[in-house]
Amino acid sequence: RARYAVEARFGLLDGERKSFREVGEHLGVTAEAARRLVSRAVASLKDDAARVLVS
Repeated sequence: RARYAVEARFGLLDGERKSFREVGEHLGVTAEAARRLVSRAVASLKDDAARVLVS
């Protein structure tokens, strides 16, 4: 779910950025829930990237 949400939001699936509403509709959640999902996923990716760069 998180991977799809990030890929769709940033246009990594088809080159077209999707709104939080569109992402939420695909996942069966509200736009706000989709926003939180994307936010948490991006934060996790940043944390992972920081760990890789530090080590």
